[in-house]
Amino acid sequence: MKKITTILFALLMHTYATQAQTPSLIPYLAKSGKYGYCDKNLNLKIPAIYDNIEPFYEGMAKVYSNYKNNFIDTTGKILPLNVNYYGIDNFIDGMAMVEDSKRGYGFIDKTGNEIISCKYKKAMPFSEGLAYVISDSFAGFIDKTGKEVITLLQKYPTLLSEYPKTRVGDFSDDFAYIWNGNSSGYIDKTGKEIIAFVYCDVSDFKEGLAWVQKCNPIPNQKGYKVSHHFIDKTGKIVLTAPEGGSLSLEFSNGLVSASNSTQKYGFMDKTGKLVVEIKYDFAYDFSDDLSMVSSDGKYSYIDKNGKTIISLAQYNIEDNQDNISQFSEGFAEIIVGEKYGFINKIGIVVIQPKYLDADKFINGLSLVTLDKEFVNGVEAVRKYFYIDKTGKEYREL
Repeated sequence: MKKITTILFALLMHTYATQAQTPSLIPYLAKSGKYGYCDKNLNLKIPAIYDNIEPFYEGMAKVYSNYKNNFIDTTGKILPLNVNYYGIDNFIDGMAMVEDSKRGYGFIDKTGNEIISCKYKKAMPFSEGLAYVISDSFAGFIDKTGKEVITLLQKYPTLLSEYPKTRVGDFSDDFAYIWNGNSSGYIDKTGKEIIAFVYCDVSDFKEGLAWVQKCNPIPNQKGYKVSHHFIDKTGKIVLTAPEGGSLSLEFSNGLVSASNSTQKYGFMDKTGKLVVEIKYDFAYDFSDDLSMVSSDGKYSYIDKNGKTIISLAQYNIEDNQDNISQFSEGFAEIIVGEKYGFINKIGIVVIQPKYLDADKFINGLSLVTLDKEFVNGVEAVRKYFYIDKTGKEYREL
């Protein structure tokens, strides 16, 4: 399913998705083409004066106007910033990563103060209280005071090179992965290597488990035998893919997609038990307790018992995975005649296909657009707006 990627105020999904409920202030598109914020009854609460905006997060929203990025609070008050930052990220635990085009990356608080100076060439947002940063003389993790608490340079000197061989992940479940150029393993929050560097690929720990890939040399031959596994936080392998098959990168709704040597797919639980038969040509991870699968060129949604719940055959759309998406908050996009709409979890079309583009529902809202716009015969940037699950459009008609 094609996603919205071409506008400045496209959602930072990984942060916005953690909000608990539909926001009380909703981005609103005025006839002028400017954006403000309204309530659920379309009453304008913050004037529509901005070129682009994002939803509120932690009481602050990113806005863009006159070539300047800034934040506003829920009263519409502009956050006083002493620098015209080239880029700003959403607030996470009271801190936002910012980028100064001349100095580099740093962090501000909700008063606009630069509490960690913009001295880093590269930086990642804070995760579990630590942020990965690189300067001319340091590569490692800092805490929220800016103190350099884990240095990685001594052991991984290539981190300062223009194209470093070493790759470092964020902390997740108290561990961060590192690729040292030859193999991958994990460190803890003291910087200690806690799981041996014996894997050719790894992913973040989530709920105590992490996907890993082994690449064992084939005796007397060139190449490697690749196998997929999940390990626990002691490094013990607790689940292995079927012989010659693979596993998706994480569990979702308690299940993980697994394939066999014939590239057919099914699902396993965390004990390694096969709970959905391996028989599908393709299978997406479960979302909202449903998975999109294909068999003999036909697409459908199944439940966690493998029962078909919704079939594409009931809609006047082409059997194609690009025409349907995973469920989010009980709704999934479908495309009919190049127009986007939504179905619910029993297959009823609840929002008729009429949008030129649409994103999945997050906290009760979906970002959509209606038509292409042209200026002097040239396609211009389209204006996007939000709809709720009743189909109400948050724009001025």
